Amino acid sequence: MSPVTFNSMFLIFYHLLRFSRRIMWIHVASTNNDPKVVAGYFVDCVKEIGGCPKILRADRGTENGTACFLQRMFRSDCEDSFAGEKLFMYGASTANQVQED
Repeated sequence: MSPVTFNSMFLIFYHLLRFSRRIMWIHVASTNNDPKVVAGYFVDCVKEIGGCPKILRADRGTENGTACFLQRMFRSDCEDSFAGEKLFMYGASTANQVQED
């Protein structure tokens, strides 16, 4: 879940799968300070594909806190190898994958 500054007024939010690099969503927004914005993109994607990822990785930006909470709720009854604390992983924003032109 990575915001990219489009110009000083808009950000492009996208989420891509780590290994396949499939883009799961791409949206333009005017803020990256509202956790409801990113959470809404996440929920819309979960509805569209009919499930949530086993593990979600994001940086510690304020916009990702609600997505972390939602991931924990969506997978609260799971008992696979990514259940519990392993279902969400924080990482440095500098390690976010960049979508290249």
